[in-house]
Formats: sequence, structure tokens, C-alpha cells
Amino acid sequence: MIQKISPIFLYLLFALFISGCSLSSSGSAGVFKSTNAGQTFEAVNTIEEKKNISSVNVLAITIDPKDFQRIYLGTEESGIFVSENSGQNWRQLTPAEKVYDIVIDPRDTSTIYALSVFHSRGKIIKSMDRGQTWVDLFVEPQGGGYLTSLAVDSFNPDILYAGNTRGILYKTVNQGQEWSNIAQIQEPILAIEMDAGDTRNIYLMLFNKGVYKIDHSGAVSEDDDDQERQNQNQLDQGLKIISLNEQFPDQSQPQSIQALLADPKKKDTVYAATSVGLFISQNSGQDWREIPILIGSSQDQNENSSGIHSLAVAGRDSRIIFFGARGTFYRSFDHGQSWQAAEFQTSNTVSVIALEPGNEDIIYLGIRKLK
Repeated sequence: MIQKISPIFLYLLFALFISGCSLSSSGSAGVFKSTNAGQTFEAVNTIEEKKNISSVNVLAITIDPKDFQRIYLGTEESGIFVSENSGQNWRQLTPAEKVYDIVIDPRDTSTIYALSVFHSRGKIIKSMDRGQTWVDLFVEPQGGGYLTSLAVDSFNPDILYAGNTRGILYKTVNQGQEWSNIAQIQEPILAIEMDAGDTRNIYLMLFNKGVYKIDHSGAVSEDDDDQERQNQNQLDQGLKIISLNEQFPDQSQPQSIQALLADPKKKDTVYAATSVGLFISQNSGQDWREIPILIGSSQDQNENSSGIHSLAVAGRDSRIIFFGARGTFYRSFDHGQSWQAAEFQTSNTVSVIALEPGNEDIIYLGIRKLK
């Protein structure tokens, strides 16, 4: 799952939920599609004649891994939409509510999970019929914060993880029938990514705290700090929480991370985008190096830069990297040695990038207005 959360997102997380459908005939948000690896894009926002989603703020795009024509959108105001023809037309699946993330069971793609907010309460909802009907799996208590991140284990899809604004990491091992609190990290968990080589190793993006890792490789030792020993008591046996921020370049400000992505194929490889640059670790976060990008580097930007808001890496060739910023989409075919840019006539941001599995020439962008 491609992650796409910015600091502006935290304002939305703590704000009261306001329902209402924002469907209009014009706008500068919605979905754009490329069929030539990002060289050109066209808007794909039609519901029916005189009705479209071009003003809908998109928070999530998830492509069915077995039926690539079937695409789900999670939106900021209008619930979930689905297209059954590669974006040519959309229809609404749920009533107006915020949907921050959508994941699909890779074994049975009729089973879908989503993070939503309804009447100011965070929920995990589930459908077993491709979104026609939904049931609540998990509901946060009133005033208990919102659920902000969701991930399904590709190795064992019975296992899912969810994080919330209070820094609690939840886990289920039976498709959401029961949940347990496996960690409390004190800060909002904005993204959950699993290592391609071992899905038990989990990367977390925390608000104002950078990147952390849930590591199953061994118990916490006496050499680990007090925070790790304290967290050890709250995790499954043999797990520990590790900060991955110490090895960032001095000026990179890891606390300002806006997007996190585990390489879809390469073990131990994870990308982090901050407000000042793009970074990669190829040893599970022990060391980071900066990937030069067109919008500047950590040497010439500051924390007020709009920065990167979405990331994607091609599954067939991890030298191919895409990222989205305000009004612009960037692509590199040589792991960041050179970049090409596609500009949109909008000041809104590319909030999410979704690649069609096995054919990264087909790209979907979700656009969102930053308030």
C-alpha cells in the first residue's frame, strides 16, 4: 500500500467530522490516469453525465490485485468509490464519510477493509462482497482518537495492523474478528509498511517522531534504552521498538517525514520522504542516504517546504521511482540520478500514487486540496 499523509493531515485527524458529498462538474482534485508511465495524464472522474468526482479530495487508491480494472477510492468527504472499468466511470459504495485507507485480502479480493470516520468515531469496516455491504470490525471509543493507518500482511492475510492518533498499534490474527493492543508509542501512527523480505518486520511513520521499526529478531537487551525496555512489555514476545532516525543526514529532520514506503520486492529496503528530501535505507533503517530530487535537497530546503506527499516504486524494477508534490508529479528511471516532471494546473497536491500491478506504465494519481 502506497502511503500519502502530510502534516496538514494531522489537522484533519483531530478536527470534527463533517459529512457531505462533494460531487460536481468541475474541480481540481479527483483522479488522473497515465497509460505511458507518467509522460501524460488525463482526468478520469466521470460518474455519469453532468456528475463527477473532480472536486473530491482523494486519500487512498487501491487496485484489486486480481482484477486490475477494479479500483477503489477513499475520499476525505464522500466515502468510498469504485470503478469497474479502469477509471472510466465511478460509483459510490458508502455514504458520505471520511475514508483514510483501503486494503484488500490478496487471497480473496472480495474481502476489503477500510479505515473510516463516522460521527467523529474512528472505525475499521469490512466488506466480503466487494464493497456492496459493510460491517464494523473495530470502533474507537467516543473521543478515543481516529484510526490513521492500516496494513494487511501479504504473507498471511489473516493478520492486519492498524494505528491510531494516540499511538496505539493494534493487531488481528483472524481477519478482524478480534484485536489486541501490541504497542503504545505515544505519537500518532500515520503509516504502516511491512518489509518485503519478512512481513514480521514493520516500519512505522510517527507524527513528529520520524521512522520506527517493530523488530521480531530478538528480545530487548540490557544495552537497549529505557524506552525500548518499557515497550518490550507491551509487545508480543520477542519484539522490540527501534528508532530509525539516528542515521539520517544531519539536516534531514526525520521528524518531518511525510511519506514512507517499503520496497515492494527488495528485502530490508525502505524509502522515507521528508519536507526537505527523499531518503533510502537498504539495511532496514540502520543507515540512510539521500536520493537527489528536482525540488531540492536537505542542503537547500527547510521545514516549510511543501516537499513530497506520495511515493511509489515499480515492482518489476525498483530503479523506477515516482513521487508527488504540490501540483507536480515526478518520475525517475535510474533510481534518482535524473528526473522528469509533469505539471498540473493546480496548487493541490498529489496525495497518492497507485501503480497497476505488473504494468507500471499505468499510473493513477489521487489529488487533494491542502487546507
